[in-house]
Amino acid sequence: MEKKDRKMRLGEKGPFIFAAAGMFPIILSNIKFSWAIWRVTRINLLAVLIVLSAFSVFFQIYSFFKKSYGPMYKYGIWISGVYLGFLFFFVPLHAAISVFGAITGINKMSLVISWILVVAALFCVAVTVYGVIHAHNIKVVRYALDTVGSKTCRIVQLSDLHMGSIIGHKYIEKVVSAVNRLKPDVVIITGDLFNLGVVAECRDIDRITACLQKLRSTYGVYAILGNHDPAPDDKDFKRFVSDTGMVFIDNAMLEFDDFYLLGRTGLLDPAYDRKNLSRLMEMCFDRGKKRIVLDHDPRGINDAVRKGADVVFSGHTHAGQLFPHTLFTRLVDGKKYYHGYDRFGESHSIISAGTGFFQVPIRVGSDSEIVCADIKM
Repeated sequence: MEKKDRKMRLGEKGPFIFAAAGMFPIILSNIKFSWAIWRVTRINLLAVLIVLSAFSVFFQIYSFFKKSYGPMYKYGIWISGVYLGFLFFFVPLHAAISVFGAITGINKMSLVISWILVVAALFCVAVTVYGVIHAHNIKVVRYALDTVGSKTCRIVQLSDLHMGSIIGHKYIEKVVSAVNRLKPDVVIITGDLFNLGVVAECRDIDRITACLQKLRSTYGVYAILGNHDPAPDDKDFKRFVSDTGMVFIDNAMLEFDDFYLLGRTGLLDPAYDRKNLSRLMEMCFDRGKKRIVLDHDPRGINDAVRKGADVVFSGHTHAGQLFPHTLFTRLVDGKKYYHGYDRFGESHSIISAGTGFFQVPIRVGSDSEIVCADIKM
């Protein structure tokens, strides 16, 4: 099961790896441009890009099968992740410039096209630097849901923290501080607490645990599994849940004074044991209480709405995380299942863009966010 999950997570990183792999034919087909850039800058761009591309692709693949995480691993993941992000911007821009140059005849003017490529590369470097800084700026997104009730319950949602080699205790300290300032009644975490499904990737797990212990809310902290999390019976994960004091909801229902919390597990995928939602709903006897479903996968929203959920909280999409992948994600998932708030009759859904980020420490066109939802009960 662990090996299968790692392959699934490797597949999810496909767009980034393909971006890097796609760089090779572009570079090799434009050796004369690289030579001309060397004439302009005295930098052997061809050698630099080939070495960095090879390192980034192989290190990122290697990370999915690694079982121990030394101090140098963090720097390897950070460097390769940032570079893959740069390629995600530079590859399509480079291709567009090459096509434009072929149409206009600029390609024949090697010095001109070289300067254009230098400017394009510097622009992409600037966007990458901005993306790294922006990814660490955590935004609070507020929603006031138009539900029937006389009391207001404040639910603060965290999602897709992806704790690991890049997101450690310093980032979690910022998250906890921001959450506590909101004075929530309930804190929910809708999956993907960890980055690669291995608690051991967090070399500062004790400090992370100590930070999460400081989360304050009236009714506590509740979490479900995402597709990047360890198995629920993983001993390190069980110890982490116990030490933090959070409550893990694995295909189960919890009852409170004014609402029910129903937690799903993983994705809509045969690899995950997801209990039929109807069975969970049948345990919600008091129809006067709101039924709040936590489902990492936004594709489960329709099913939850059909079964009578009042509110559904999801994550998983990261809102695409970085441009132009943001456009692709919106196109594939659809407007209602991509990011943000939507309404389905009397039911409401909120899809978080993620409080953290997946492996590539860059956000452009999306925000790292904490959701604060005020719901009438």
